[in-house]
Amino acid sequence: MIFALVLAPAAALADVTVVVAPKLPELSVYAETYTALGANAAVYGNVWAGQGLTIGANATVTGHPGSMGASNAAAGATVGGPIASAHAYLAGTGSGQALASTMTTDTTLFAGVYSAASFSTTAGTTLTLDGQGRDSQIWVFNLTDYLVTGASTKVVLINGGLNHSIFWNSGGYVALGATANLLGTVMATDYISVGAGTLVSGIGSSCGGLFSTTSYVSMGAGSIAGGLGCSSMAVIGLVPEPSSGMLLVAGLGLLGFLVNRRLSSRIH
Repeated sequence: MIFALVLAPAAALADVTVVVAPKLPELSVYAETYTALGANAAVYGNVWAGQGLTIGANATVTGHPGSMGASNAAAGATVGGPIASAHAYLAGTGSGQALASTMTTDTTLFAGVYSAASFSTTAGTTLTLDGQGRDSQIWVFNLTDYLVTGASTKVVLINGGLNHSIFWNSGGYVALGATANLLGTVMATDYISVGAGTLVSGIGSSCGGLFSTTSYVSMGAGSIAGGLGCSSMAVIGLVPEPSSGMLLVAGLGLLGFLVNRRLSSRIH
């Protein structure tokens, strides 16, 4: 017999107006220090590394593989600053509904803000995000420390409408087990490690993304970030109604412009 847990947030986003700001171009991977892509790994979109980029055998990047180099810290800060700000703003959305530290059984969550000191999943479990047939549903996972998924963990979306967003916001590191499948944008203060054969993608045509604000991003052999033909990630601003105490302003529009300009200047 299989048991499943269904949770609804104590403070849902029903009273929040969603405003779509300018889009972020295909920046799928960002690391403050370095990025390493294993053999046969694939990134759909741009890769940006502050200090160095290593691309393994037969690995592919559909956009611009860019690195500012360790000597150009000021230029790197121009790119990384908006990402760090978005990371902090997400944390400012609050704690919402508390999650258990370990997900040991299949679980379903409705849209809202969720939090835990740290969060891990047992291998082979599935986290289902239920959009309840509504548009513009948003899931924010604020984790004080780490996010660790077991091998073959899946995050899936059901009953989805239009313009959904998922943010995994970790104050520590993120380690995704082999052959896992994660939906959404991942932001971490520390490093991000993606296991072999793991897929990290956005919703619909969005590329999603992996963003480390102080450390590195490592993608294992055969792992994938984004998806074939994916497009820029919509930048979502949450504007509270008078009854709501939530505010999120993810100001990443400038980042897309700067990344495209700087990466283009390196290949011309």
